[in-house]
Amino acid sequence: MDNKLQTKLLVAKQGIATPHLIGALRTQRDLQDLPTFLQPHDGFVIKPAKGSGGKGIMVIVASRDEIFVKSNGQELPVYEIRHHVSNILSGLFSLGGTPDVAIVEELIKPESSYKDLSVEGLPDIRIIVYRGFPVMAMMRLS
Repeated sequence: MDNKLQTKLLVAKQGIATPHLIGALRTQRDLQDLPTFLQPHDGFVIKPAKGSGGKGIMVIVASRDEIFVKSNGQELPVYEIRHHVSNILSGLFSLGGTPDVAIVEELIKPESSYKDLSVEGLPDIRIIVYRGFPVMAMMRLS
């Protein structure tokens, strides 16, 4: 399955913890209310549902009014967030360039012991389970 949103919803049904889903933006029309949609959230992550290799992921660590601060300290006005989400919806970051969905999730912070392991992004552990048994595992360091 090459769809982060479908995977997220599937694992949630199984009780597997994932970052909280703030919402999904599916159409260009959804961008009209973007400031209102994002305003209650100080930090969040926007990512394409069908993206790969970290392409198209935007990490916002703070906001005030309609200015958003990326993890590198760069400040963005809301129209730049809107443009980025529009690019996700049009398939700019999806495999095969097909139209996509923009996922907005809560911002999670790394456990302090993992802080220095990853330059950008969060380290995570991935486990492949076959017929109920773990058969492979890896730690991903971006």
